[in-house]
Amino acid sequence: AKQPAAVLQRIRRLGLKCGVAVSPSVSIASIEELLPLTDFILLMSVNPGFANQSYLEHVEKKAVRLAAMQETYGYTVIMDGAVNIEAISRLCGKGISAYVLGNRVLLDRKRECYAEAVRSIRAVWENMEKGVTT
Repeated sequence: AKQPAAVLQRIRRLGLKCGVAVSPSVSIASIEELLPLTDFILLMSVNPGFANQSYLEHVEKKAVRLAAMQETYGYTVIMDGAVNIEAISRLCGKGISAYVLGNRVLLDRKRECYAEAVRSIRAVWENMEKGVTT
């Protein structure tokens, strides 16, 4: 949008929740004025628009920084884009509220079924709750 702040304010005036998608190349400084106007930050860990990309690990630093700011601004951080179990393990307990999971986790050929993928993800969260880190 040409005027993202105005769009976010209009959405909020309608009583709806709104968010901002942040590509890997977008700096936090360039969106900081929008943070108080958002309910969600969808942080992309791949460049949007292309299938079968590799997870960009350097985005994790941005995820942790955005998560540290969420109490101040009142938004939720969600990660999307080639997210895998290892990334979830590294970020678990650092303030990321949700992960968009796709082929990378759910259709991993090393796993036999969705149930196994879900068990792996649950194990990561349960270890975090117990204070076990990887």
